[in-house]
Amino acid sequence: MANQFSQTVYFPLRQDGSDGAKKIVPFLGNWKLGTYRRGYGWHTGVDWIMNRPDRGLAEPVFAMADGVVIDSSPTLSAIGYGNLVYIQHPQLGVFSRYAHLQSRSVNTGQVVKAGQVIGHLGKSGTDNTHLHFDIPTKPLPWSRYWPGISDNVATRQNIQAAFADPIWWLAGQQAKNPTGLVMT
Repeated sequence: MANQFSQTVYFPLRQDGSDGAKKIVPFLGNWKLGTYRRGYGWHTGVDWIMNRPDRGLAEPVFAMADGVVIDSSPTLSAIGYGNLVYIQHPQLGVFSRYAHLQSRSVNTGQVVKAGQVIGHLGKSGTDNTHLHFDIPTKPLPWSRYWPGISDNVATRQNIQAAFADPIWWLAGQQAKNPTGLVMT
């Protein structure tokens, strides 16, 4: 199956300089030490907002690479991520998750292409408009605090064992900016 997929990788949001996406909570940012989502533990990915107030809700979110949608249903969306799309990328040996979407544009089992619109930026399951994006390196059981439970907070070592730092991973893959792609 992995042979039918390309190695091309895109950022999940447009990166247009001052108009584009801005990171607000980095990989392994500790929510316990800040005011943002106090008590949830180490951050498994990166949160992006849009810099301009006239962009944000309904901004297209792109599949980072070719893959198969593992889940795009209300089931996994109900565990705190809001509308969630979870994709397996067998040719790259990783998965990707896109959370808090306003809407999902793909279905479970669907094959997606790199740069395809899979949903739109939103604030489902949270109180501010942003995209939570992470890259699991292995299949995940679905528990709010997995991996590694320590007083209901995921441990740093277990997060590092189960997730790639999205910014470093995308840079290592020479991810392309999805600006200019057809957006629906």
